[in-house]
Amino acid sequence: MQPHYNTPMPSANDDIPALAASIRRDRVERARRMTFAQKFYAGGDLFDAACEVTKAGIRHQHPDFTESQVLAELRRRLALQESRELRNLTQRLAP
Repeated sequence: MQPHYNTPMPSANDDIPALAASIRRDRVERARRMTFAQKFYAGGDLFDAACEVTKAGIRHQHPDFTESQVLAELRRRLALQESRELRNLTQRLAP
């Protein structure tokens, strides 16, 4: 049997969408089984994880920043987001 040189080889990337869908289904099922208290505490954990990711991004953007400068930038970004959310809320509530 001769090799088929024009046949594309399957890529590892072909499995990524199926794997991502499987992981999402698993996470949804685990979340459904959580109690209210577990979900409540998970919110804080998610916020902490998001802050860590954001701080890593700040360090990448500003490799010369000290840890206190990284934290100050994180606080600035959080305050900016909070002000945007408040502005949007007041616009929706305005008559």
